[in-house]
Amino acid sequence: MGKDISVGLAALTGYSNFFLSALLDRTVSSVTFAGAISINPNECIRLQELKDRRIRIFSSFEAFYDNLSVDLMIIPTPIQYYVPHTCFALEQGSNVLCEKPICGVVQGIQTMKNVRDRTGKLVAIGYQWSFSRAIQALKQDVLKGVFGAPKSLKA
Repeated sequence: MGKDISVGLAALTGYSNFFLSALLDRTVSSVTFAGAISINPNECIRLQELKDRRIRIFSSFEAFYDNLSVDLMIIPTPIQYYVPHTCFALEQGSNVLCEKPICGVVQGIQTMKNVRDRTGKLVAIGYQWSFSRAIQALKQDVLKGVFGAPKSLKA
């Protein structure tokens, strides 16, 4: 068996609730939800559950990494923070799953790539529809030729 994967979550409100539910309701035993970062934890819809499970919440990336290290940091923060948050997590030894778009300005892509390459860690950009039932069903229909040969696909 491989080692458990420790995961941190860089937000606890808004879109991050999807990640929060996946981590709290997970059925994969090899994933450990190590901690979270939130500037407004009282707005988290599952705050009491986090407290009950003794999942630590920190107010900044610096405080998080001063206390914990994780294999994967999930970053669904506001877009303007993707580059600094991703780079900081990479520098701390974490792989990163960041939400789309990759960043707010195109120059940030090179910054993230440079830090990724230097640290040897992975950066993945999530797209919430990729694994939805509707998109997966459409993919199967396209692969089966239900609509004929595709000429163009766009979402």
